[in-house]
Amino acid sequence: MNTFSPLILPALNGFLLSYYLLKTIPIRYKALLLLTLSLPLGFLSTSLIMFWAYTTHGFKQNLVAIHYHYILCAALLIPILRRDWQNPIKNVWKNLASSLDDIRRKILGIINLKRKELLELLGKITTALLFFSSILYFLRYYVGNASWNPIGGWDAQYLWNVKAHFYFRAPEYWRNMYANIVAGWFLPDYPHFLPGSVAWGWIWVQKEILIWPIIVSAIFPLAICLIVLWYFASEVSLWVGFLAASFFLMVPTYQFWSTTQYADIPLSFFITTSTLFFTLAARKQENKLFLISGLFAGSAFWTKNEGILFTACLTVIFGIFLLISKELKYETKKKIALYFILGLSIPILTTIYLKIHYGGGGIYLGSKRSLGEYVKLLSDFTKTKLIAVYFIFFKSNFQEWRGLWALFYLAIVLGGKDLVKNKRWIILAMVCLIDLGYAFVFHITPIELKFHIQTSLLRLLQHTAVLALVFATEIFAASIPNLRKN
Repeated sequence: MNTFSPLILPALNGFLLSYYLLKTIPIRYKALLLLTLSLPLGFLSTSLIMFWAYTTHGFKQNLVAIHYHYILCAALLIPILRRDWQNPIKNVWKNLASSLDDIRRKILGIINLKRKELLELLGKITTALLFFSSILYFLRYYVGNASWNPIGGWDAQYLWNVKAHFYFRAPEYWRNMYANIVAGWFLPDYPHFLPGSVAWGWIWVQKEILIWPIIVSAIFPLAICLIVLWYFASEVSLWVGFLAASFFLMVPTYQFWSTTQYADIPLSFFITTSTLFFTLAARKQENKLFLISGLFAGSAFWTKNEGILFTACLTVIFGIFLLISKELKYETKKKIALYFILGLSIPILTTIYLKIHYGGGGIYLGSKRSLGEYVKLLSDFTKTKLIAVYFIFFKSNFQEWRGLWALFYLAIVLGGKDLVKNKRWIILAMVCLIDLGYAFVFHITPIELKFHIQTSLLRLLQHTAVLALVFATEIFAASIPNLRKN
């Protein structure tokens, strides 16, 4: 039990943050969404607290970080206890009785179902069984591989978890992770979402338990699965959500890379969640959804340097959305922009502070190349051809993707008018823009090109593949007549 106890405060803080963010928004399956967002948002707050506790205090930073968690939890919980849950036991009993009554009515309704409705019900049951079977298969794979290699892949051993060791082992000297002698190995400009989350568990139990990074890494593929399920249950149909989430869990690329303890899977979650919330915000014109989208975009920024590219792409899409939304008044657009920027602010400002004060310029911004050198690199069409060939090769690998990218491009070909209906163009544009951004990075990389592509492209494609799956599924679901939300 002590192994899982570090989850309690992040989960509670994340749940309360989600509750406040979603409280006034009328969305379906809100309980599922609160469950999905709790731990990712909790680890976001945890990693930010860890960084600022260590940055602003000269000693006993680990104790300060724990106290900050308690303060945040109290600040979030007290208003709810005073205002919304004046009689918590009564409310819990009332909700339970209401849920039991709903179940009773649904059971009685099944008895009187017509043949068509009965077939629909059997379809839902079948897809639900497929979904839960996929979760069990994924967990079996994850536990087996994580047990065989509990310390994770190369980057986990020599980058992410090393930073966490500095947090835990030497609180007074944690800045030594930025020292010149180790900076070349540890990439000092990389954000601290994952190191802070891992270090938190060790600080809480007062030992470097081997299983904690494994637990942290397991949370995010399951969170991606649940956010995909929630999105389709809310916007299309529950059984479509079961199918899409099951497909995701069966993709070998995600199965393998989830066990490596790299930051790519958490980044994939934040990219996916931010884009889906932005799409919903554009559909519903709900300011708080823009705030949530900005918050998760900022989380991507705080997770990995590739999150900077994602945030830039989303900002471009945000600008395009405002330009083409002629029905929105200027004041409304200004308010929407303010909410979006407010969501971005805390994680992005923290990352910028880290990069300026500790991290240096990195291999791209700190390369001191001239504008002419960049133009020359970008106009090298031999590189362009090679990069394009590698993108096609990696995306067409059925063994890795199970045809996911083929479905995505087939949806583009067959989508027709459905491509732009209901703001779906936002998801399509994000996938294409991010892929173009990675192609741009490969053009200017100081690393040998083939080596860089062969060692990174498969991981990079994970960042947009979930969005590609969502887009393809929604396009194909749109072609099914009389598909109802249920």
